[in-house]
Amino acid sequence: MDTRQIQKVLQKISLKGEALVGIYHSHPTAPPIPSTADIAYAYYPEAAYLILSLSSNQPELCCYRILGKQAFVLPFQLI
Repeated sequence: MDTRQIQKVLQKISLKGEALVGIYHSHPTAPPIPSTADIAYAYYPEAAYLILSLSSNQPELCCYRILGKQAFVLPFQLI
């Protein structure tokens, strides 16, 4: 998404009294670990960052909190 789209979405979220809780993306050929670019562009410390790896036969999903320049694993459960 470009910056204007992101701003519009965040404004709509705010106007509804909601909060951004997560951001996801995929790593088609890499494991589900935040890359240096993922960490560098993690501008929303309040959000969980979910990464789906498609690098093997079985997709793998991991969740992180990115604060500053460090990523911390967040436990999660799919229901």
